[in-house]
Amino acid sequence: MKTPIKFKHIAAIGITCMTIASMSACKKNTLQRPNSSRQKEATYRITSLVDGSMTKTGSKASGNLSGLYSITSKKLIFALYFKEIEPSLIEFRNEKNAVVGTVKKPKAKYVSPVKGEVILGDVDQASLIGQKISVHVISSRFPNGEISGLLSLKNSN
Repeated sequence: MKTPIKFKHIAAIGITCMTIASMSACKKNTLQRPNSSRQKEATYRITSLVDGSMTKTGSKASGNLSGLYSITSKKLIFALYFKEIEPSLIEFRNEKNAVVGTVKKPKAKYVSPVKGEVILGDVDQASLIGQKISVHVISSRFPNGEISGLLSLKNSN
């Protein structure tokens, strides 16, 4: 024998359905974890000892460079410290000795530390990652470069 559905059963079913529907429509206010498949931006720490060993000038001048390089923006941000030299120009060069970036101080002397940034192209970025970019500090005494140093990279991620 079939039992007829009573009004209170219909009301209970309706309330249950409404509760389920309203719960599924609510958004949770939780912090979302970063997408692990998203690649972190590769950043490298840059260092260089700068002296006369590469230029073979016999100069007693020396210095060091430190900085960061971002693969995404292709931006090298650096600080170059030096002593016993009055630079007339500071350049970054690749393995073919081509200038890939210049730090200019129009009508002003370079004072240690020199801080700046250089944006590299795709080919120069590959040279930097291959550790084939160097910094050259040029003076009036040595117009081809008094001191220089090869940039060294270390992944900072």
